[in-house]
Amino acid sequence: MTTAAKPKTAKTAKAKATPPKRKSMGRPSSYTPETAAKICALIAEGKSQREIIKMPRMPSQSTMDRWRDEYADFRVQYARARERQADYFAEEIREIADAPVTAKMRANPMVLRAEMEQRRQKIDAYKWTAAKLAPKTYGDRVQVDSDPIKSLSDEQLHARLQQLMQKAAVREVIEGTIIAGSITDRSEQPVEG
Repeated sequence: MTTAAKPKTAKTAKAKATPPKRKSMGRPSSYTPETAAKICALIAEGKSQREIIKMPRMPSQSTMDRWRDEYADFRVQYARARERQADYFAEEIREIADAPVTAKMRANPMVLRAEMEQRRQKIDAYKWTAAKLAPKTYGDRVQVDSDPIKSLSDEQLHARLQQLMQKAAVREVIEGTIIAGSITDRSEQPVEG
């Protein structure tokens, strides 16, 4: 059983002489506005950077960080995408909260409790993330009144001033008595020597 050798043709000889073209399998390292726009669109849709870097033809984490440092337009686009991501999470919260309770959940209290706990945890996580991404919009608001006197009427201000003056007068009397008492106490003590 011998096999006959195939005659070499020009086509097969050329194929062996030039290596086959490789498909680009690596991550892109050079910045393109299209890739930057795609990344920002994915972020605005609620995707995390970890999810994005696992996708085909997406740059690595370090490359995205470098692009934010080097390209002002990407930095601005990225910041806007993060703000939109906070809006996305707020919408997710509403969808989770508005999701109906199914008959299967109602039939089994354990399933219902587990589902409600899972929803609560998701809502809490989305609330926390939205508050961190857009604190002015979704953060806890702490009202600090820097000038409480402005909120008082003239009558309230006058009454408060009278209270403070009475406190000051009482304090002067008490402090004067203590000072006077301590001086007399010391003077009455015999001097040893």
